[in-house]
Amino acid sequence: PLLLLPGALMVPVLPVIAAMFVNDRKRFRTQVVCSAALLLGLGGLGAVAGYLTSSELLALLYDGRYVDGALSAMPAFGWLCGAFFCVFAAAPLGTAMLAAGRERTLLKIALAGLVLNVVGNLALLPSMGFEAAALTTAATEGLVLLCMFVTVLQLVGHRLWVWALSRALLPAGVLAIVLGLLPAGGDLRMILAAVGGCIGAAIIFLGPTGRAFRRAVDGV
Repeated sequence: PLLLLPGALMVPVLPVIAAMFVNDRKRFRTQVVCSAALLLGLGGLGAVAGYLTSSELLALLYDGRYVDGALSAMPAFGWLCGAFFCVFAAAPLGTAMLAAGRERTLLKIALAGLVLNVVGNLALLPSMGFEAAALTTAATEGLVLLCMFVTVLQLVGHRLWVWALSRALLPAGVLAIVLGLLPAGGDLRMILAAVGGCIGAAIIFLGPTGRAFRRAVDGV
């Protein structure tokens, strides 16, 4: 269900961004960067919390059966956390491309991702098993994100990105440090990951990143 959140946030904004692209390119650029920062921050929180508590989550969900041994799902879970981050980060970029009329480019990127996914699974499944599917999913989402980012940079330029994205990723960085200092195992890390993730999301929504996003939309 969490993977539905990027679409739920960006679909209502698509008409706004499309209108900005036609009427005010400067505000279009600002809105795209604000949207990207918002989703990047949320995706970073989810990926950090999932990756650093993967052993505890797997132990809780599957009674410890897939934490270690031949059937360990730890590496696969880590790759899926990376894919989770890429899905969140790519959503506003895809929305910006649709608003700018780059549907054909989006289709080419999707086809490239499909080819990588199929080839990767065919090549890696015999040797890596189910981990190959997770690795290929992460690689596919990473390729899609990279291609979208390069395309969107051509639309909005480079100037606005560094500060906005760094600020949005700060809560995820703090959460990673806090969880990294705690010993693995037990419920404390999961509790702190959940609480820290909620606090981080609130900071992103209510802080400068979220305010900039709302100002750009409210000004239409």
